[in-house]
Amino acid sequence: MSEIADFAPEWHSALDAADTALTALRDATAHRGAVPVISDRPAPNAPIHSIRSWILSVRKVIARTIPLVITAAGHHDEPHKLAADLTDAAESITTLHAMNQQGGQRGTTSWALPSASSGVVPVWTNRRSWLEQAQHAVNLPEGRESCKRHRTCPEAVLKHAAVYATHADGLTGRGVTVSRATIMKATGMSEAVDKRVRRVLRDLSLLFDAATGRTLTTAEYLAAILHHGFAQSRAASTIHLTTPPHLAHITAAPPKRHRAKSAAQNRDPLSLKSLSRRESSFKKNSPNARERARGQGKSQKTRKESRPLHLQRAAAELLNRVPALRRASHIGSICQVIASTGIDTTTWTGRDIAKALDEDSQRRGWMWPSSIDNPCALMAWRLRRIDWNGVSPSAAAAKASETLREARIASDQARHLAEAQRASEATRRQRMAEIAALLTPKTPTNAPARSTVAAGSDTKEARTTPPNLADAREAARAAARAEVAALRKRTNPASFIITSTEGIPA
Repeated sequence: MSEIADFAPEWHSALDAADTALTALRDATAHRGAVPVISDRPAPNAPIHSIRSWILSVRKVIARTIPLVITAAGHHDEPHKLAADLTDAAESITTLHAMNQQGGQRGTTSWALPSASSGVVPVWTNRRSWLEQAQHAVNLPEGRESCKRHRTCPEAVLKHAAVYATHADGLTGRGVTVSRATIMKATGMSEAVDKRVRRVLRDLSLLFDAATGRTLTTAEYLAAILHHGFAQSRAASTIHLTTPPHLAHITAAPPKRHRAKSAAQNRDPLSLKSLSRRESSFKKNSPNARERARGQGKSQKTRKESRPLHLQRAAAELLNRVPALRRASHIGSICQVIASTGIDTTTWTGRDIAKALDEDSQRRGWMWPSSIDNPCALMAWRLRRIDWNGVSPSAAAAKASETLREARIASDQARHLAEAQRASEATRRQRMAEIAALLTPKTPTNAPARSTVAAGSDTKEARTTPPNLADAREAARAAARAEVAALRKRTNPASFIITSTEGIPA
């Protein structure tokens, strides 16, 4: 009891400081559902070791959640130093939380730089209207001149504008903090194109730079950890999407809303009203009623012949690839336009028709208008100015693919035939052995000896076939010597002198 009485005031101050720091941490992390879980605060009359254990656990949670604010080591038995550390941590957490609130941080995946004063920057109308305004502005003479000056095209500008609009605030159009890596992945274009597109939108007063991306300071680094729970060393630029006054009159049509189910669909099928309606429908559709209606000369409605499936499929693909046609009343009107133009939808798909329209627009230098009163009439007028008698792109691609497939099959067959005709290693060794056996001279075993008569000689010298090349040469030399000796006997032996061995085999 004396220990509690001596140290109670200091530990109670440390306990209050730990409670304040824990409350500040919970308030700062409540937006991302990462409230630290810890045991309840011990009572003031609890043992000193329980109070000390709870204070150290609070300090450990704060140090693990936000590093550099407080350390989890040291001062285990010094309550006044623990109270000072926890008080400083509570003030730091409160300051960082206020920084996040003033910066208008959105989401829980990244920390955005504080925006400059945006009071004079007008907000956008809405997301759909801003995209319509961007399309209208980029097709104006000043928009095309800006695209030419910054070396880009209207298509790239509109593609990036759609990505910006997706990440902007729905009410104001502010707070676009998407990174360039995300934009490059969504558009499939390089970082240089993104920079050029931003210059074009800035020239057209559709974009305002609120902050430039940079490396975060230490305070911003800790605020980012407190905001989303992980380290972030850099932040992307912050831009605002605005609607200039001269484009405010351009607004997109509101999206179509699905009509809610009527009360009749939710009515009890066993109610009196539903039974009476069923009874009246039975009377109207009974066989006798149909006979009476037929007898009165009323013509029945004949069912219209259904459109071919390939025509409906082509109309659906065309409607999906041409956004200007999406305001048409029904897909059947698109089918009627295609059928009236005379396009063979068995070979021309909706993708082929859309590609032909794009090529025709590029060749003529046309662009789709921002607002169309009668999309079907415009589509019919455009389709009548294109020749549809040629080969469709899909048919040409299929033919090229078939040609490549046939060439590949022929190459594979030729390779397989060559491999089949190629002899195996054992067969080649056997044939080489047979050829070597034919080329090697053979020695007869029991063949009779052949007798040869030297020219001009009276005696006959018998000789046998040489067994090898050396014996054959020696026999040839012996025959040559015999001929020379016979010639010497017939002539003057004194004047016959051999001066050369020409003609004698060596």
